[in-house]
Amino acid sequence: MLRLADLPNIIGLKDGLGQMERLLRQRQALGDRLCFMNGMPTAELSAPAFAGLGIRSYSSSVYNFVPALASEFYRALCNQDVATMARLIERFYRPFVELRDTTRGYTVSLLKVGLEMVGRPVGPVRPPLVAPLEEHRAALRQILARVGALSAIE
Repeated sequence: MLRLADLPNIIGLKDGLGQMERLLRQRQALGDRLCFMNGMPTAELSAPAFAGLGIRSYSSSVYNFVPALASEFYRALCNQDVATMARLIERFYRPFVELRDTTRGYTVSLLKVGLEMVGRPVGPVRPPLVAPLEEHRAALRQILARVGALSAIE
């Protein structure tokens, strides 16, 4: 990692493992030589822990299909508004992640279906990924309806 940080075209690291002790050691060793980003699936769930290490930026797949909710979460994170983060996690992120975790590959599949449900279709997933079952599509629709994400298109 130290050698990578010396390369002029390497400016950051997107972490998708979430190994906090390792990240802490890397940040301590590198200081501000690299920008670190939380790249965990549905990064909002791990964002408070990453923020504790000084890593506030993250890649939000949810922003693609529920941008207002994702922006509200990010503002709450930056303002250390624990109550708002907890509310959003309970109303949207936890149920979304529980649904995502039912089937391998749903990290991408549910994102595509979510985009379709909010009027921004991007096409089906490619094999080996599978399209969500109808019951899972219905569950996602309920989750999106609960946070008002479908009202603009229905």
